[in-house]
Amino acid sequence: MTNKFFINRKVGVISIIVAILAGVIVGCKKESFGMNYEVSGLKLKSNSRVLAPNEFEYFGEIVKCQEGELIWEKQLSLIIEDNLLKDDGLTLNSYRYVRKINSIDELEKIKSAIISNAILPYHSSESLELIKREDISNELKPVLDSLKPILDSLIPVSKYYVIDRTTTGRQPFQCLFEAGDMSTVELEWTYRGEKINTTALVSEKKGIVYDHLLYFVIPVKNKKKNTDASKTVVHATPRLKSGSENTDGSFNFIFSHSGYAYNAFGMLIWEFEVHCEIPYKKTNGAVSINGCNNMHKESYAALGFSCVADIRKKGIVTGVNGYVDFAWAYGYGTLVSIAIGWNGSGFTVSGGGTHRSGEEYVNSHYLGM
Repeated sequence: MTNKFFINRKVGVISIIVAILAGVIVGCKKESFGMNYEVSGLKLKSNSRVLAPNEFEYFGEIVKCQEGELIWEKQLSLIIEDNLLKDDGLTLNSYRYVRKINSIDELEKIKSAIISNAILPYHSSESLELIKREDISNELKPVLDSLKPILDSLIPVSKYYVIDRTTTGRQPFQCLFEAGDMSTVELEWTYRGEKINTTALVSEKKGIVYDHLLYFVIPVKNKKKNTDASKTVVHATPRLKSGSENTDGSFNFIFSHSGYAYNAFGMLIWEFEVHCEIPYKKTNGAVSINGCNNMHKESYAALGFSCVADIRKKGIVTGVNGYVDFAWAYGYGTLVSIAIGWNGSGFTVSGGGTHRSGEEYVNSHYLGM
């Protein structure tokens, strides 16, 4: 069944959809729950200070609710007011509180109904398409199955995940809830002139938990402005020679590709960086490479998303007429499992999503220009 604004496909809509659990948050370094945190060494765009019970993060900024105002109500009001999805042809018009979820059995029935009415976004380079999927349960079920009640066996070990004593498995903290804290809210949208409705799961203490569109839609402005920013710059601290046009001194060549993105309700969904620094000296016009410092890769992905990054040194010769040769790659996407492999001379990226790779050969001649 296809209507005028949905594309109904059973296979291959989002390229190479595989294990969604590849997006589970991993590698948290800070061990104190609720404190400043890092993921795989990457300082997140997310604000690091401990939030008050009436505060939440919205596109990296802290928002405070008024007395008596629930977090999810404030979030939805901001989404309607800011209308960040209008360039995608999608508008959230209104919301209606439905009911509190009183048991695990009731939650399971609601999750099954949400999966059976899955409407998911497909982001092309030009536009957003909403796609009604009939075969999406294998991809969405792990996301919704991550919603768990807080048990005595769960140990919070960071702001983002806990460990279950009984299974030693990690559990994303964003998906845990207390009994009686979760409810359903009906959302009314307009997409290209047509009305559609989705069901959102919300928490009085945590705000929006899940909705197909709020969770997976990435606003156009956010994509263009924040994702895949890159730079290759040179920072110099020269020592000038009196009466000479030549600039001698110590310099630092910096290569860095980085990017991040938020979803429609302002949650950070991925972030990456590949970085390398090459210190060198210039003396009477001759360039001497001192080495290769601070080469690192960082990546983060929220549940349901994938983000990977890698950088590797291939060769280095220091001194005059020296060089540094290195390869790099990164990838990110929604409902995909992206992997980076090494073929002996460079990186390959598989699994769909958006990805880039390349090789840089930085020699003394280039640095002396």
